[in-house]
Amino acid sequence: MASPSFVLVLRHEPQEYDDKSVFAGKMYTQHAQFFSKASNAKAHDALGVILINDIACLPAIVARQELAAGTLAVLPWKGPELAMKTLVVWHSDKWLSPAMESFLSLLRASLR
Repeated sequence: MASPSFVLVLRHEPQEYDDKSVFAGKMYTQHAQFFSKASNAKAHDALGVILINDIACLPAIVARQELAAGTLAVLPWKGPELAMKTLVVWHSDKWLSPAMESFLSLLRASLR
């Protein structure tokens, strides 16, 4: 029997952007779920799991200072295009305070 060890677990599953994937095309299977991966590690007597999570996609405005300081780096991406969507919802029949109106105005300007 091999000595007990930790298991390195990667999020998602191979070929997740491929419609012709041997898994379920662009849909995740139960094998992509963290619970499934942790259960598999436990079944193989792993001491623990080290999870490698996703890359982060941040709006440039959020990371501006860190990028300028060199504490954060932009990595070249050759995968499918990554897009971020912003959704702001409010009740159309409710009054918006001047502060909220200003916030929405700034938000609209920064997202153009």
